[in-house]
This record gives sequence, structure tokens and C-alpha cells, in this order.
Amino acid sequence: AMQQPSLAAGRLRTCSQVCGAEVMAFKKQFDGASQHIDPDLREATTLGTGRAKAAPRSSSGIGVPPVLIWYGSETGNAERLALRAAKELGSVAEVSPPPTTQDEFMADLMHRKSLVLVLATWGDGVPTDDAIPLFSLLEALASGGQALTTVLPISVYGVGSTLWPRFNVAARRAVQLSTAIGVPILAPLGEGDASKGDLDGQFEDWLQKLLLPALCTFGISPKGGEPLLSESRPQLQAHAAPVSLVVRSCERLAPGDPVARYFEVELSGSLTYSAGDSVGMARNL
Repeated sequence: AMQQPSLAAGRLRTCSQVCGAEVMAFKKQFDGASQHIDPDLREATTLGTGRAKAAPRSSSGIGVPPVLIWYGSETGNAERLALRAAKELGSVAEVSPPPTTQDEFMADLMHRKSLVLVLATWGDGVPTDDAIPLFSLLEALASGGQALTTVLPISVYGVGSTLWPRFNVAARRAVQLSTAIGVPILAPLGEGDASKGDLDGQFEDWLQKLLLPALCTFGISPKGGEPLLSESRPQLQAHAAPVSLVVRSCERLAPGDPVARYFEVELSGSLTYSAGDSVGMARNL
């Protein structure tokens, strides 16, 4: 299978919400980007490309939600599921992408009781761009035989597709690395399979039957109020800018996926774009 270029290399992500046309070849892979995310969960967030920190808290841990939820998301599926878990837990939860430095990593874990990871696997079995710093830190700790100074029981849910050869590799690797550095596993690994459809239903089963009961045995129960969000991505905006497009190459992404393709295209005309922007193709009628 071919590994897709990283976001930094200028990968153009495709989804039906942005371009306004249904792109069947990517329908399942990009369901997350086309689904609604509760705007109420975004009200307390700071939009932007950086990781916005929550308001300073006391050194005693007062006001720190005991459950920390980190998500690694490329197309929006894992982010949406993480927000779903946070809303179910209410004010005892905080949700954000993982931090980018070891100092932030350790600071975020202080005064917590449990960590939940919702991680998508992207391309040829790699973590999403926003989860790479987390994996780099875990790999460094594991290879150096180091243990975390703050150890929290962890629960991991993976988002992937069995149409791809390396199904949910990121989530499985996160469990392996966590165990290697002495982190106990609280709820069993959950695995969402996009090829089966109804990712939300699959996640809901894991949430209600495994995660919430496991947290309750650890003394953590859902509580009224809204979860704390430390960061959110900007809302996607659609802009119509028709340009000429020539397909220069086309490769199969996964042997088991009958429709997914990686295209390299040449655009002409007046168009500005940056890494992470989306492109859509519509048939001439």
C-alpha cells in the first residue's frame, strides 16, 4: 500500500462538505468531515492553528477535570467521537488534541485520574499529524526504558478500516507503548471499523459497555455540566473557485479497498491554497 504524503507536504484532503459534491471514492474515509459536530461543544474554545491552553488552575488541582481525553484525528471522525465521550462525561472531562512538548504532556497529566485516547490510523498505518508528538514521546520513553512520573490508567479507542492492511495500528501501538512504560490499561482496547459503517454506533457500544463502567469502578461517574475544551480546529468553509484540473497519476491506496485512490493533479487558473485545504471534483453536466 502506498503511504500518503504528510499534511506538511501539502496533502489535499477531500470531503463532500467542503466541495459541496459527493465524492464517492472517499465517502467512508471522510465521513467525519461531513458530519455535524455539536456547536455547543465549541463555544468555550479558541479557534486557531495552535493549541490553546485552558485558564490557569491552582497547583492543588482544584478545577481540573479528572478525565483527560486526547484525540488524533485527520478527517474528523476521531475528534467527533472524543467530543461524544466528553459530552457524556460532562464536567468531569477535558478534551483536546495531544500536547506537542514533553513539558505540556506532563503538565496536562497532573491532578488527573484517567486518560482516554481516541486515535485514528492514517494512510499506510501511521498516526495522524496531530498525534505524532504523542507517539514520538511514548517511543522515546519506551526505547529508553523510562517510566512516566505521573501514571494514569489509560483507555484507548482506535478508528480505522479493515479495508486497509494495517488496521488500527496507531491505537494498538499506543496500548503497547503505554504498557511498556508502566501505564495500566483501564478499559479494553476499542476498535471502530469504518468499512462496516455506523462508527458512532460502534463507539457508543464501547463507551457505554466498557469505558463508563471502567471509570465508575475507578470512582469516576458522569456529572452534569459541559466538558472543558482546550482547543478546537477552525470550522471548514466552502468557497466556489472552479479551475482546470489534470490528473497526472493515480495509485491504489489499499489492496482491499475497491475505490480509494491517491491522485496527483495539476491545477491551473487563479487559485490560492495551503496545506490542509480541500479539493472537490464535480462531473460536467
